[in-house]
Amino acid sequence: MKSRHLARSCASGGREKQIQNACSTLAASPPRLAKRGGDAAKVEQAFWICFSRPPDAQERAKCLDFIKQQRLAKREEWTALAAVLLNLDERLTRE
Repeated sequence: MKSRHLARSCASGGREKQIQNACSTLAASPPRLAKRGGDAAKVEQAFWICFSRPPDAQERAKCLDFIKQQRLAKREEWTALAAVLLNLDERLTRE
């Protein structure tokens, strides 16, 4: 619940520090992503948290590829994926 609140406030306010905090919270929040099984299960849970739906096959494949790329670049892969998901048009409320 805290992640959703952070994500909503970040999406509407657009503040960089808030977005960074929301991404970190989503990526490391203990029963959410950090303690899930494999990468596919974590991607599915991230979609449920962000969009209230599971990813389709193409979304899942792209996210898993993105995770691999982030690992090869020695980046925080789950924080990066959270940033991508939280900034998708589907997630943002626009007026």
